[in-house]
Amino acid sequence: MRKIGRLLLLITAIALVKCKSNAHKKEKAEIEIETASINGHWKSIGYGRIINITDEIVALYDVNSISCLPSEEFPREAAEQMLSITLKEENKLQVTMGINTYNFNRLEKMPEYCAPLSEAKQNDPVYNFESLCQTFTEQYGYFKERNVDWNALKMKYKSKVSSKSTPLELYITLKEMLDELNDGHVGIELPEELEEAYALHKQTKEAATKKGKRKRIDFDEFKMVQLKKYVKNVNTYNYGLLNWGNINDDVLLLQINGMMQFPNYDIPKDDPEKAEALFEQYAEESENYTQDEIDGATYIMDKVFPDLAKVKTCIIDLRFNGGGMDEVALEILSYFTKQETAVFSKKAYLKEGEFTAVNTVRISPAKKVFDGNIYILTSPLSASATEIFVLSSLKATPKAIRVGSNTEGIFSDILDKKLPNGWNYGLSNEIYESIDGVNYENRGIPPHHRIEYNRESGYTMVSKLQENAKDEAIEKVLELLKEN
Repeated sequence: MRKIGRLLLLITAIALVKCKSNAHKKEKAEIEIETASINGHWKSIGYGRIINITDEIVALYDVNSISCLPSEEFPREAAEQMLSITLKEENKLQVTMGINTYNFNRLEKMPEYCAPLSEAKQNDPVYNFESLCQTFTEQYGYFKERNVDWNALKMKYKSKVSSKSTPLELYITLKEMLDELNDGHVGIELPEELEEAYALHKQTKEAATKKGKRKRIDFDEFKMVQLKKYVKNVNTYNYGLLNWGNINDDVLLLQINGMMQFPNYDIPKDDPEKAEALFEQYAEESENYTQDEIDGATYIMDKVFPDLAKVKTCIIDLRFNGGGMDEVALEILSYFTKQETAVFSKKAYLKEGEFTAVNTVRISPAKKVFDGNIYILTSPLSASATEIFVLSSLKATPKAIRVGSNTEGIFSDILDKKLPNGWNYGLSNEIYESIDGVNYENRGIPPHHRIEYNRESGYTMVSKLQENAKDEAIEKVLELLKEN
């Protein structure tokens, strides 16, 4: 799932509390801001957020027209250091981080319906169902692209919820309803207290439908086996997050298996469990995790570049890359970009036919840029921030040739939300378009040379690759190179 750095909740939290990016420190506020001048209540344009800023705290609320729910609360201290919060006018606030800019209007006071809820109201199944549905009604951006009649879908599942519904019954209803959107950036998180009960429910359902479990695939092992079909001396980084090596003297294969977890933290390389625990600890302690990700991508690409500089062709394999952070994707792509250029635009859904202001994203070349042939391998598993890499490559590396299947077609940041009962869920509320104005949501970005991977099942795709001694996509690239 894409793009943890692209959630407004996370962005606001980091921007106000943690972020100490050098880039932000260099920004000049358009007007002089006194600390007290940003105190007050601010409602976002789009995104369904309210921020309440006082001398001590910054509190976030999730809002729609029928609910206003406390989301997160942070100390105010670090906010005084931030230049990423800009008072554009007396009643207009702007929060910027990475490639994202968010605008807020001042409220005279908190809406009356933001008053604390009773425990009974918080846990009322019907109210929780209606709160989630209203958020999607007001903020989900892709009913048309996904051919969904949202009103009909709501009515279908509303009949399954009553004041007597158990938490498990409510969770199952919400999950099944959201699954019908077929959007990889939409979902509801399984509460810990329901894990055992839901596992038993799934087991019972599978037995009733005679649907057995598929053989487990070790994807980490599979990706390395696939790479070693063509590369003898494999270089690897962060436990296979990025792998590379030469196919021959003229061709380098660069396999990128994620767009996050790139920070180059000082962790052991021989103990995966300990490494994972330390990584999480360092990430939590980081003053600017987003910058750690970007710096990690820069670090490893600088390691890869001496090998890149010796070859004429680079095959960038993104077929097993489910996404991560846009900033990482753009940093890696910068090593293949020859000139600064606009690469895509994004805007958030407001209501039918109306959106926030368009934010056009640009990319600049890295200090070292590959000057050879570029082939990009894609599949239905290439998703989210990985698709931002591919989308941006349309302008940043226009001569790159894509081989494989369409990408998954999920571009929006995940807009994190909470239900009145505290459960977490997410939805797609942003519209991403190419510089030429094309929206690839749901259909994905097509290849120049098609390899028919199964769009509905990553398992089927991997099984096909496992069965073949050779890799059809890589073989196609080598064939094209011979022709040229």
